[in-house]
Amino acid sequence: MIILRNYQEKYVERLKNNANDLINTNENEICIFQAPTGSGKTIMVAEFLKRFVTDREDDKKFSFVWISVRKLHGQSKEKLEKYFEEDRTLQCSYFSALIDKKIGENEILFINWESINKKDKNTIVKENEEDFYLEAVINNTKEDGREIVMIIDESHHTASSEKSKELIATISPKLTIEVSATPHLREHISSKIKVPLSDVKEEEMIKKEVSINPEFKKLKITSKNQDDSVIKQALEKREELLKLLKKEKSDINPLILIQLPDKKQLSEDKKEKVENYMSNSAYYF
Repeated sequence: MIILRNYQEKYVERLKNNANDLINTNENEICIFQAPTGSGKTIMVAEFLKRFVTDREDDKKFSFVWISVRKLHGQSKEKLEKYFEEDRTLQCSYFSALIDKKIGENEILFINWESINKKDKNTIVKENEEDFYLEAVINNTKEDGREIVMIIDESHHTASSEKSKELIATISPKLTIEVSATPHLREHISSKIKVPLSDVKEEEMIKKEVSINPEFKKLKITSKNQDDSVIKQALEKREELLKLLKKEKSDINPLILIQLPDKKQLSEDKKEKVENYMSNSAYYF
């Protein structure tokens, strides 16, 4: 079970309350949910969806469409399936797995922009004799009395393109939630919820600052000894970390990754020097 951070709990509730307000208007509404990279956007949206369908005081029924770029829709589907695996609050599906040519109640249809933007070639959006294409599926879902809520993940990539606007118009969701760390704000948005970077840093989901090679300022590094000096510092830092881990009775073995130039730029002499230094080091492991 995932326990939300304080800021996640705060903004999940804020998003849920905002969505409930928007879903009761007479218009199709758009909400921007802006959260920094590394803040757990997908987890927050997953928890929002869970509360949105379970904490209801009305009899409204919903189906969901989740759209991402490239292969992110698959990654999002896997994350949400894992998140919902205990209580099965929502079902996650690809288009081919839909039953009765419709999106079920509390079912999330995961699709990606690249596949559905090719209207003449893609079987998901192209009309067919079986009436199993996106527009028909959306119509069947609405005829069953369910409202469509659409989540556009990483919306800054595609939500403003002309083809994407046409697609959104076809789906005509009652509520669209655009999720991004850097949204491209546009006209006609109904509301915006922003998770401040300071809140995320405060709970150490993102570090306030990182100190890179702090001891290097004390060293006299020349062109002749720079490789040896860098490796020596890395080995000493590894040894320091190992002692701290053992003190905590941890069996973690910290490793060092040494990146050499690619084959075109790497000389055998340089590679041999690095290997020799490592093998002759007092810290070699």
